[in-house]
Amino acid sequence: MTWITTLLIPALLGVSQGGESRITQQDPGQDQRPRFRPMATPQAVVKRRTLRIAVDGALDDWPSVVPLILYDPRQVSGTAMGAYHGTSDVSGQAYMMWDDEYLYLAVQVVDEWHRGLPAETPLVQEIPPVDNVMITFDPSRNTRSLGADNGRAEDRAFFLADLERLGDTMLVVDEYRGVRSRAPGAKAKVDRRDPEGVTIYECRIPWREILPPGQAPEPGRIMDLQVVINDHDDVTDPIPQTRVGWTFGMGPEVMPAVWGSMMLVDNYDPVQDREPVFAPPPEVESSVPGRRYWIDLHRRLRSQRPVFVTHAIPDPAYAGGPERYKLLTELERHYEGMPRLDYLNYVYRTQRRMVREAGGIASAGLPYYWAQTLTELARAVVAPPGPGTIRIFRLPQGGWYVRSDTVNFLIDAVGDGIERLFNQGGVDFALMTRPNEITRRHDPLLIRMSAAKPARPFFTHLTFHLPGAVPGSMDPVVPGKDYQIGGLKRVLPVGAPVRGGKVQASIGYLVEWQDGRSLMVAGLGFTKELIEEFDLQPDILIVSGQHHQAGDFARLLRADWTLVDDVFVAEVYPDSFGGRLSYADALKVQSDMKPRPSLILAPGEWVDLKK
Repeated sequence: MTWITTLLIPALLGVSQGGESRITQQDPGQDQRPRFRPMATPQAVVKRRTLRIAVDGALDDWPSVVPLILYDPRQVSGTAMGAYHGTSDVSGQAYMMWDDEYLYLAVQVVDEWHRGLPAETPLVQEIPPVDNVMITFDPSRNTRSLGADNGRAEDRAFFLADLERLGDTMLVVDEYRGVRSRAPGAKAKVDRRDPEGVTIYECRIPWREILPPGQAPEPGRIMDLQVVINDHDDVTDPIPQTRVGWTFGMGPEVMPAVWGSMMLVDNYDPVQDREPVFAPPPEVESSVPGRRYWIDLHRRLRSQRPVFVTHAIPDPAYAGGPERYKLLTELERHYEGMPRLDYLNYVYRTQRRMVREAGGIASAGLPYYWAQTLTELARAVVAPPGPGTIRIFRLPQGGWYVRSDTVNFLIDAVGDGIERLFNQGGVDFALMTRPNEITRRHDPLLIRMSAAKPARPFFTHLTFHLPGAVPGSMDPVVPGKDYQIGGLKRVLPVGAPVRGGKVQASIGYLVEWQDGRSLMVAGLGFTKELIEEFDLQPDILIVSGQHHQAGDFARLLRADWTLVDDVFVAEVYPDSFGGRLSYADALKVQSDMKPRPSLILAPGEWVDLKK
């Protein structure tokens, strides 16, 4: 058993391996600020197959072909917390050939520790937590953006991984539509060779699974392509800590819809033949609105004033006036159209400090809107609220930031850059009602809080993977037990006790100030029985509009103010698991909450509450 070539090629090219691949060598006497020396847009020439190839993980039957390089440190994403320590950690080369029926692909990966997925592991996630290679094709070369870009409709992404239960089949992941399936007629083999620290991924994919109906491969055909190696180096982490992408070295930000290109040819000798000329992709515009649109939408929303719905307002939709309703309905259409897997991937990139990828994603669409909204919010939090005032900010991607004259804290905070609030306004502690959900917390913030002097606590009733944390170091809170925080009377976790060794996935918290003010955030596990058991009488209630008893809680708790949670949040779960709360459904929840006052805050808005 042999393979094509050895991969221990440093290819440093003057780039540091310790950071996010941003720094290049500098010319003495010039400006000494770090620079990124971009790689050229990659292109691949794919020869027609002339020899029989057995898809068995042994590449000794492959002829000499020009590889796609995946070992330059500039192609690495995810180097924080020591996740990447050189080409022996993760690097690779990919090879392709074709015939009239199949595209053949092999990826040779150097990886010190390989994470597979045993047969008994359920495939709950669309992209399972396993070392893998993702190959994405854009046959029409018309994808211009993530999000609801019509050019993505025919894109195809294939998942190569060591999944025992799949045998020699492959997964197709449709990130645009949020579905996963098996690839009919495809065959794959993964061969892990521990002594050499090498994993061989080999497959053949029918062209009918790659190309749109009615199209066939032919010499001269050009397609756009992306190849990404995902490396999981922690057995408990559902997110890859390091990624290597074919186009990741093209700039200081990784633009998600800028891919390389491949051309099918009959034969090609890189020594004797002139490199074929690749035609540029067609001139098309993304159907995702540009930056000016989002800036204008944010400006128009900023001019509106959120208004509480009370018994005196017949229709919650017009509590803030018809213009506000129109703008929020417009914003809702974008949340509704945001592909679910796009959002999850964005959260994954930010959670593991893949700053170049996160920056590229945030250059367009809703992520751009969130980034701009957070920038303004970070400026707004600097000014402290007055005595006796509780100021509540709705965070752009979800969750809340609460400021008062004595203490500041976060609730279910998620989103790229949220740690800026730690520096701008201060964060004394954080509450998490559903801590095991990666879309309802922000690991870089929690790491910063843990490392602060003195450390800032975060409240969780469940343990979860946090990079850099010592296993067993988390001390989960106990429902019904008071916790003391400076500037407060107490923080009380509110939830059902452990029964049969099972813990609720979600709990709530009561926060009480020394002067008697109180705020209750009710988790999805909240029940009417808990109201009486804990004698709850909060001034402020935050409750998810997805809770089927949200209206009952507002009336029973009789809070002075109720804020509806989980509105204007991107979809995380498929419709079969509840989907997302639409703006229209949230308005119905507000009607059900009458006569108690309720409010929906748009991302980035805030309200001052004072008795």
